[in-house]
Amino acid sequence: MNKNLKQTIKIISLLIVIIILIIFIKNHLTEFGRIFDLKLWQFFVLLFIALIGLCINSYFFKSILELFNINIKFKESFILTVINNYSNYLFFKGGLIARSHYLKKQYNFPYKNYSLIFVLINLITFFAIAMVGIAVSVYKILNNYNFNIYLLLIFILILLISIILFLLPKRVLNFFAIKKNSLLQLSALWIQIRKNKKIIKPLIITFIAILWASFKIFIIYKMLFNAISFSSAIIINIMGVISVLFAVTPAALGIKEWLMSYSAQLINENFISTGIVVSLDRIISIILIIPLGIIFSFYLIKEKF
Repeated sequence: MNKNLKQTIKIISLLIVIIILIIFIKNHLTEFGRIFDLKLWQFFVLLFIALIGLCINSYFFKSILELFNINIKFKESFILTVINNYSNYLFFKGGLIARSHYLKKQYNFPYKNYSLIFVLINLITFFAIAMVGIAVSVYKILNNYNFNIYLLLIFILILLISIILFLLPKRVLNFFAIKKNSLLQLSALWIQIRKNKKIIKPLIITFIAILWASFKIFIIYKMLFNAISFSSAIIINIMGVISVLFAVTPAALGIKEWLMSYSAQLINENFISTGIVVSLDRIISIILIIPLGIIFSFYLIKEKF
């Protein structure tokens, strides 16, 4: 597909999503008004929880880079994580471009090799959310919760796909490389990375990140409405992660909120309430990311470039 056509489709999709969001908010102004009932201390609690989540994601990115023999300080990883999220709000896949450019500039890490980092991050993430999703689904089914079996099937499918992609045999990888030296080198590096026992570390951090983000959803729900079960908060959060597969808007804006709300409805939670909860989650994220992103962008320009 033509690059300009892709951009046009994405821009049109973003406009459509924004219009739908405006209509949705307008039709539920009373419910959204609950957000303004938050006490100041509750707002700062949510900011703190979001900040801890950023720290966890930063430590995850640091552990991923270690697999590629790039050792950076936590401070540097934190800045890059913020810049990644900030850039995703500004451009489509902006974070990918920003971090790959930084690693090339500062560590002479080839752009083509960053594609492996991107793939590895996504495979570990989807493997982890599938495992957690299956565990929570089985728990809900065994304890007679209202649960949609299709969600369990989705998690099983994601698990199988992530395992298959991760364990593709060398001959299959080389076949897709079509004897191009650069692709063959990537194939060899990929096989080396996936054999590294240190890969367990980012996987464990991912499990922690999933639970922490789910805790944030759980807390927001409790602040705005009646508390939901933590298992339901996990399912809702996981579907938010899956939304990146359908990210036709910057940072999956609107897409993420709809998918999380729809998944809540599938497990007998309220669609509207969840929509408001995840909207507040987005607002908290933007309030935290945008100022930090601006500050760190100037810092990188001044100190690094």
